[in-house]
Amino acid sequence: MKEGSKVPRRGNVPKREVLPDPLYNSVLVTKLTNSIMLDGKKGVAQKVVYGAFEIIKDKTGKDERPQIREIGITPLEFYKKYVPVDVNDFATLANAPLKNRPFNRRYRIRFSANVAEAGDMEFVNVPLDVFKKAALDQLTAGHPIWFACDCTQFALRKDGFFDQSVVRVDQLFGTEFTGDKAHGLEYGDSPSNHAMTFTGVNLDEDGKPNRWKVENSWGKDAGKDGYYVMSDAWFDRYVTELIIRKEYLDDATRALLETEPVELDPWQPLTKRCR
Repeated sequence: MKEGSKVPRRGNVPKREVLPDPLYNSVLVTKLTNSIMLDGKKGVAQKVVYGAFEIIKDKTGKDERPQIREIGITPLEFYKKYVPVDVNDFATLANAPLKNRPFNRRYRIRFSANVAEAGDMEFVNVPLDVFKKAALDQLTAGHPIWFACDCTQFALRKDGFFDQSVVRVDQLFGTEFTGDKAHGLEYGDSPSNHAMTFTGVNLDEDGKPNRWKVENSWGKDAGKDGYYVMSDAWFDRYVTELIIRKEYLDDATRALLETEPVELDPWQPLTKRCR
């Protein structure tokens, strides 16, 4: 030991709090994930653990995720007791390629607050590449994502697919549909009408996403035990909103959260034509 160095005192070292995992809300699952984690790659370890649970569920037909049921509790009490996140750590991203809603701006919709203590709804409109990268970064880190889309487009509810190729309306009517995402939003053909959760993404050999795993709220009889597969092309066309942890935003997008928002009137929502 070098002269002058201090010997650390022995004593009680405070234990770090182990937080529940984001999917099962279980401290035990977090401990299992930590036990197999190598080189600090938590996202990889979570994929292994969650994948093993999916195999068990497929073979047994049982969903072992814990179900929380408590009577006489308020929503705020439930949040404080069971939700290990701070909502202020999240931001809403939109991908709406509309000329009257330029990218890289922060927007606020007047009179949209539906909680007394909350402010009006806000979002940052970003290009598709920024939008998708934020989703990939959060998912690969092991965190699910709330998102909004038009779930009525090219969807097979029972079989569990969101993909333009599964419902060939163009072949049925012998015509070509040339409308893009902007047209669908501007003319109300494909507004956001449903929220679901991204729980996984499949990457090709070049590291590009080709399909997304979606957990829906329509019960186990819809899709495969309540899960859907979404093609990447469907994501690009019909997914319009994501709620992302701020730590997974790039610096430029994070800086937009501090800018003065552009105020929108309630009759001028993102999906309406306003010129």
